[in-house]
Amino acid sequence: MEKQENVVYTTGQILKYLRDELTESEEQSFVQWLNEDPSNRELVESFRDTAKVQKEIDFIDSLDVDAEWKGLSDRLFDSKEMFYQSRRFWYYSSAAVLLLSLGISLWSQKNKYTTNNPTTARKNKTVDIQAGGQKAILQLADGSQVELGNNEVHLKEKDGTIIDGEKGVLSYEDKAGHKIAGNIFNTLIIPRGGQYKMILPDGSKVWLNSGSVLKYPVSFSGAERRIELQGEAYFEVAEILNKKDNKKAPFIINFNNTEVEVLGTRFNINSYSPVSKTTLLDGSVRISKGKESELLKPGYQAIASGSAISVAEADTYKAIAWKEGIFYFNEDNLREIMEKVERWYDVKAEWKGDPGNRKFSGTIRMQASLQQVLEMLHLVSGASFELNDRIVEIDFK
Repeated sequence: MEKQENVVYTTGQILKYLRDELTESEEQSFVQWLNEDPSNRELVESFRDTAKVQKEIDFIDSLDVDAEWKGLSDRLFDSKEMFYQSRRFWYYSSAAVLLLSLGISLWSQKNKYTTNNPTTARKNKTVDIQAGGQKAILQLADGSQVELGNNEVHLKEKDGTIIDGEKGVLSYEDKAGHKIAGNIFNTLIIPRGGQYKMILPDGSKVWLNSGSVLKYPVSFSGAERRIELQGEAYFEVAEILNKKDNKKAPFIINFNNTEVEVLGTRFNINSYSPVSKTTLLDGSVRISKGKESELLKPGYQAIASGSAISVAEADTYKAIAWKEGIFYFNEDNLREIMEKVERWYDVKAEWKGDPGNRKFSGTIRMQASLQQVLEMLHLVSGASFELNDRIVEIDFK
């Protein structure tokens, strides 16, 4: 039998072969290709032998897209958790997350045996960089620092406040009711490649993204609750009453010379750059910068730049996708995409050539390794990505 020329089998065809779903003629052709080169058989066996890949194959076989959508929809739209997107948009977004997540895993397996791929780090034998995780540094009032992760941490501040860190969540509880004159502040520092969740002394929940810092008192005893943010955080603020006048105590966040005041609501603040964005999901917030002030409605975003504040309808899922473990791109250019990649994998991008302003849309799960993400970006952009230590060289030539 003559050798087949330039035959390339897709991931889908390989999976059909493993599931014994090829027609007789397709199987004959596939087996011929399989026997022509040991690397071909090695590639197919990598799919068969990898437990993770086999698990994902089984998952696809059993996937009920309608049921998956219904479950996702119920979680998102119940309990006022409205994200102000159409059901049609959410259907395709959730399906894309599932399919693209699988695609990354299968593509990486196939690519182990591809010799002409320009996006790999194999020339320099650089070890792939794994996704970030639950990492943080807690700075106590006396300046001492404690590393946080999934480990258990039990601390006590000098006013008696109990601090517990467990399973990636930091929480505060004033069990003894101790107070001393003046506020005692802690600072939670999230390094690049980390995220962390915390519960403030008033019960408010905060999710902090990579490269962020939050400074806060260990107890809220005054007429207001005031904290300071650098970077990005998603908030679920608890409503509490000020015991002195029985009025709701405002929750105030300072960032980039901007102030957000809320009573009890859900919202995201991105203040990595001088142009900060506050996106409201539920309730109401007031954004102030200098003499400018705007009251934000759910589903809208306030952009503070210089001394001005502008308000526009928001893509709310785009604002909080990081909290759900998703890189979500909607009409973003490659530089904007790489800013997120740099923070999550703690790398630096170096550009060769002009990326232009071409826009990209899609989703990639944040659990993927850096190499898997770069493979996908290569496929959609055509640029080559080369990893050297913690430098990603991006070439458009």
